[in-house]
Amino acid sequence: MPFGLFRRSLARELRTCGTLPVHTNEGVIDLSPATGNRRSVPLWLKAVAIAIGYVALAELGNLLSVQSTFATFWPPAGLLVAVLLISDRREWPALILAGLLGNIASDLLHGRALLAIAGFGLANIVEAVTGATLVAVLVARKVRLDSLRQVMAFAAVAAVLAPVVGATLGTLVVSATTPGANWWTVWYTWWIGDALGIVLVGSVILSVSGAWKDLRQGHGARVARLRRSIVQAVLVALPFAVLAFFDFAPAGGGTSWKFLVTPGLITCGIVGGPVGAALGLLIIALGGVGGMVFGAPIESVASAVAATHVLQAQAFFLVGGIATLALAGVISEDRVHAREARHAAERFRLLFDTMREGVAYCRMVLQDGRPVDWVFLQVNEAFTTITGLDDVVGRHAWELLPGADATNPEMLANFGRTAATGEPTMFDTPGSSGTTWRLSVTSPARGDFLAVFEDVTERVAEERALAESNRRLEKMVHDVAEAMGSVVEARDAYTQGHQVRVAGLALKIAREMGLSETTFDEISLAGLLHDIGKLRVPAEILTKPGTLSTAEMSLIREHPAQGYEILRHIDFPWPVAEIVRQHHERSDGSGYPTGLQGDEIMLSARILAVADVIEAMASHRPYRPALGLEKAFEEIGSYPERYDSDVLAASRRLYERGETGL
Repeated sequence: MPFGLFRRSLARELRTCGTLPVHTNEGVIDLSPATGNRRSVPLWLKAVAIAIGYVALAELGNLLSVQSTFATFWPPAGLLVAVLLISDRREWPALILAGLLGNIASDLLHGRALLAIAGFGLANIVEAVTGATLVAVLVARKVRLDSLRQVMAFAAVAAVLAPVVGATLGTLVVSATTPGANWWTVWYTWWIGDALGIVLVGSVILSVSGAWKDLRQGHGARVARLRRSIVQAVLVALPFAVLAFFDFAPAGGGTSWKFLVTPGLITCGIVGGPVGAALGLLIIALGGVGGMVFGAPIESVASAVAATHVLQAQAFFLVGGIATLALAGVISEDRVHAREARHAAERFRLLFDTMREGVAYCRMVLQDGRPVDWVFLQVNEAFTTITGLDDVVGRHAWELLPGADATNPEMLANFGRTAATGEPTMFDTPGSSGTTWRLSVTSPARGDFLAVFEDVTERVAEERALAESNRRLEKMVHDVAEAMGSVVEARDAYTQGHQVRVAGLALKIAREMGLSETTFDEISLAGLLHDIGKLRVPAEILTKPGTLSTAEMSLIREHPAQGYEILRHIDFPWPVAEIVRQHHERSDGSGYPTGLQGDEIMLSARILAVADVIEAMASHRPYRPALGLEKAFEEIGSYPERYDSDVLAASRRLYERGETGL
């Protein structure tokens, strides 16, 4: 075996035995006997106990039989099914072998033939394995008989279906070993005897096993409830067992008085829980079967009528037993759900009362369909701390906040709208003593609303301080940009104020186009800096009154790229450097420095391009006088392919309204 596989196998065994801590990549897992997953009983000891118990219960079944074929009820059937259900699948082979040996030993005590012994043993084992396997699949967890689903799965599969398999195999064995035997009598006596044994004995083992964890862990209140329910069920069952003994004695249970024990079964199901109901059922049934044995020995039930009476008594305890267990399962399940609901409510209340935010659950009061008031239905402790309002549950808002509808109509309107429409809302409102409350309002039911109060006085003050700081910072950035632009204009007296005017016109165009506030800041800053690249153009070229040469014009056309180089290292919130580089690009590709076209040019650069042309033509230049706005708009209108059509339309509207600011 490879070492890694050996190591994993050893670790798995140590975890199973729970004797040593196991070292893993994540650290040390404590698997001491106190907390580890270990077997409480050695498998060999469990197997021996099963074999001995099987023989003992078989003898009990034979002792309490009033039939000549098979036992009136067969306790070993319930023992084996229940033990398999509460055991690990890996233990099944040993337990099945122990059950088979117990069955063989019981049959040898009664001198049965070897073929019959082998056949009966096989039938009983197949029956138990079938029932345990199918119930385990249906329930998919430990069977405790503490819910209706578990009880019905146990009853339908283990107590009804599995004995069909056992009875069929057993009947075949009897037919092979006892010629002339009445196969129908053999089949139904086997089936109902095993079914009754599974219901009476199997239910006790399963329910006690399920409750054993509570007893072992010692949960005080739970253990006390369990003991009380068991004692109550046993005290109820004992007198009804005596009654059953005398009711079922005449003619093998052939009396209508048998139904007098029904209240006992029902009471055990109500007060006993799964364990008490199973124990009470077993006690009452033993009383009835004991009465049948005492009142009708085997030789007296040879007639068909007497046999029918016995069958009726068996059916009564089978059906009554299943009903008793189902009743106990339903009640147990309801109690668990009620306990869980109570614990959930307690946890919610604890969470509700320990919340930092104040919470008020209210009901809106309407008059002529308008919200006029509200009633406080429930509040938490933080609500009192935040608002200063005490003893508010069941009281109206006008009692606690007189005049609030006039002094704070927004609160009433928001509460009413949320209660009516179910749409959540959040708003800030002035609170007491100069505080500010932030209210988050939702509606759990029509006409009701849940308001969460939070004292945000300090937060609002911080937000206002931060907003003011951001405002000052933005102003500082614009002031710095304007100062940088003025450095350019200081070198060219003829263009003084050009960048400020271009930025102003571009901002107006952006607003006319309905762009976002973020775009406004972007365009304004880019407008203030769009000619900063002229710092690297000789001043004599900028101020030259005549026509520029080709070389001089080439230097001028370098200023967008030079502006980009100056600005690209500054971490602006917007792509200012790229806008500056593109502000002389044209939609038809005739611009510079890179000849971009259409949507390749950023929208802010397209706006800046139009504003730059309009302002330049409307203002004085060293090489020409001012041309005026009308001429400027005629010029850009003559070359629509160069400019963005939406930008042109927006600037035209501003011009027609006289709102260009130039």
